[in-house]
Amino acid sequence: MLPRLRLPSAARFESLLDSLRLPRVRDRRAAPALLALALVAGLAVLGARMLSSRVPGKGNFPRKSVELAPAALEAQLKAAVDRLDADPEDLHALGEAGTLHFLKGEETYRTAINELETARKLGALEPRIFYYLGVMYQEAGLLNFAIDNYERFIRNFPDDREARLLLGKLLYQTGRYEDAAVQYQSLKNPKAGVDPVVEENLGLSLLALKRFDEAARSFDAILARPAFEPRARFYLGQVAFEQNRFAQAHEHFARATAAAQAPEGLPGVEPVVLWAAVAANDQKLEDWAAAKEHWEKVLQLDPKSAKAKTELGRVKPKLAASTRAAAAAAKKAAAAAAPKPAKKK
Repeated sequence: MLPRLRLPSAARFESLLDSLRLPRVRDRRAAPALLALALVAGLAVLGARMLSSRVPGKGNFPRKSVELAPAALEAQLKAAVDRLDADPEDLHALGEAGTLHFLKGEETYRTAINELETARKLGALEPRIFYYLGVMYQEAGLLNFAIDNYERFIRNFPDDREARLLLGKLLYQTGRYEDAAVQYQSLKNPKAGVDPVVEENLGLSLLALKRFDEAARSFDAILARPAFEPRARFYLGQVAFEQNRFAQAHEHFARATAAAQAPEGLPGVEPVVLWAAVAANDQKLEDWAAAKEHWEKVLQLDPKSAKAKTELGRVKPKLAASTRAAAAAAKKAAAAAAPKPAKKK
C-alpha cells in the first residue's frame, strides 16, 4: 500500500526555515525574496499534510485540484519527480507523483496513469489509486478499464456514493443495465428520503430492462422535484407508450414538450429523441396531422434521419386518406342537414 507521505517533523521544518534565513540581513532588498522562498517551502509541507491527513480507510482523500493550493501542489510534485529521477521505481514517489498529476488536471492524466499503473505493478495497493485510474480512464473513453477500477475501489469503500454513481453511469452506457440497476438500488436510503439523482438513473436502468412498472415508480417519486419533473414526464410517457397506454403517454409528452420550449430546453433529453417519441405516439393515436408535423420537426433537427423519412412516407398517405374521408363525411353531413324541398301536392 502507498504509505502516507513522509513529512518533516516540526523541528525539521523550523530548521528548514532557519536555513533560509540570514542571521543578519544587511541588504533589506533581499528580505522579500527570502520570505517568498520560505513561503513556498511552507506550502509544500502544507500540501503534503493535506494529502496525508486524509483518512484513506474512509474514502476521504483529495479528488479535485481545488482541494490543494496550486503552489503546494507544484512544490510537492517537483519533490516527487526529483525522487523519481533518482529512482524510477521508488514506490512512494510514483504514488505521490501520480496522485499530484491527477490533481493537476486533464493535461497531465496520461502521465498520472503511467505512474499509478507502474506503482500498482510494483505492489502498491492503496485503494485511492483505483479511484484516480477510474476517473482518468473514463475521461479517455476507455470505459471497461474505468469500470474495472471503480469496482476495485468500491470493494474497499462500498459506501462511496460518488464512485457508485460513476460506476452506475458507465455500466448503463455499456449496456449492462442489470448491473447499473444494482448499483443505483444500493444507493437508496429510505431513512434519508428520495434522492432524485439515484431514482432517475435507477428508473432509466429499469426502463432499459423493460421493467416498466418498477421504472414508473422511480419516475413518479421525482415528479415533485421541479428540476427533475419535466424529464420524469418524458420517461413516464415512454413507459406508457411501451404499455400501449397511448392517451396517457400523450399527456406526459405534452408536459415534457411544453417544458422543452424554455430557452434551456429539456436538459438530459435530446430534442430529436423527444420529438421522435411524440411523433410515434401520434401515429398510435392515428393523429396523422400531428404525426406529420412532429416527424417533420425531427427531420429539421436531423436531416439525415432515416427513421423520420420512413415514417413520413407512411404518415402522408394516411393523412391524405384521412383528409378525404373527413371531407366526404362533412359533405354527407351537410347534405343531410340541408332543408329538403317541399313535396308538390
